[in-house]
Amino acid sequence: NIDPIPGTVFALVTTGTALLAGTDSGIFRSVDHGLIWTPSMTGLSFQHVLSLLVYGSKIFVGTGTILGGPRGAGIFVSSDDGVSWKPANSAIGNYNVYSIALNGAYLFAGTDSGLYRSSNSGTTWLEVDSGVMGPTIWRLLSADSNLIAATYGTLATDYAGVLYRSADRGNSWSVIVAPYNNASALVASGTRIFEGVSDASGFVYLSDDTGIHWKLITQGEPHRVVALAVCGPNLVAASGNVGIWYI
Repeated sequence: NIDPIPGTVFALVTTGTALLAGTDSGIFRSVDHGLIWTPSMTGLSFQHVLSLLVYGSKIFVGTGTILGGPRGAGIFVSSDDGVSWKPANSAIGNYNVYSIALNGAYLFAGTDSGLYRSSNSGTTWLEVDSGVMGPTIWRLLSADSNLIAATYGTLATDYAGVLYRSADRGNSWSVIVAPYNNASALVASGTRIFEGVSDASGFVYLSDDTGIHWKLITQGEPHRVVALAVCGPNLVAASGNVGIWYI
């Protein structure tokens, strides 16, 4: 367990020179593998961060609140390793942006009002969620050439949160049979997909074949897995109540 960060951590990314954590208290940055964290919020007008993505020399951040809270301020981008930020919000506006992913040359944003795709590094966005049930796209990631989307829902709706796969940059989707609905965290390394669970079980699952088969790899600690990142040989897990852990 390394240095505590104020608030709940919702997203983690590495840039090669820094580790960034998105929290409900803003963005925090570490240049010593998480030993010391400093705030990094210049230009960020809404300091509740739900998602982060590194794309070349740019870092994208999705703002917003968890279901039921006030809406965020869409997407922001940094071109200086996460030191400062500016809006990248065309067509997304003040949606809650729960997840951002890169698939091929396209950026994707999962929001509380559908799934959006950008072909020009976030300058403009187009909605591309035909075949996906439910408006809330909770998690997104690229696994090999596939794009994986996790929706959020309940058994009281027609779209209890499930995983979807697209092999054509979001133009069409098929359902993945996963071990747990409403995945709280997803990360991929090649064809491997890790799925984290946000309840007290601390379950983390692994698929070695982009979601066809799954196995349980850890449970118990950390509780409430809300974000995952692959950092060198390690899997880094952010917990909603017990800090950041290496698995």
